[in-house]
Amino acid sequence: MFFTRRAGERYKNRGDNADYDFTAGAFTRDGNWHELDLSSIVGAKAQLVHLRLMGKYNAADVELKFRTNGNTNETNIAMLRILVADIYNAVDIELYTDVDGKVEYKGTAGAFSEIYLSVRGWFER
Repeated sequence: MFFTRRAGERYKNRGDNADYDFTAGAFTRDGNWHELDLSSIVGAKAQLVHLRLMGKYNAADVELKFRTNGNTNETNIAMLRILVADIYNAVDIELYTDVDGKVEYKGTAGAFSEIYLSVRGWFER
């Protein structure tokens, strides 16, 4: 997931967000891929989004994966993996959206008692 800046593209920093954009209730955790619509935050001009993801669960070895909407494989993904129970784990990820401002996610079935996702910024076309 490498990004090469081209002429006319610029990074839009969201600044000091008052709250998280998505929490655990926004995510279906059933082991299948689902769309996550970021278009109301990033708009139609975004192409690469910068996300901050934090999660916790009462057991180890659970995952929350993200990929560009429309991809079919699981090799070029970003992921938050819980390795130790009841400890917050966090990761910053960069991810391309599709033309509609959507990405996909997949969570281990039933996992993650707490999930917090913030859109930190994005590159605009």
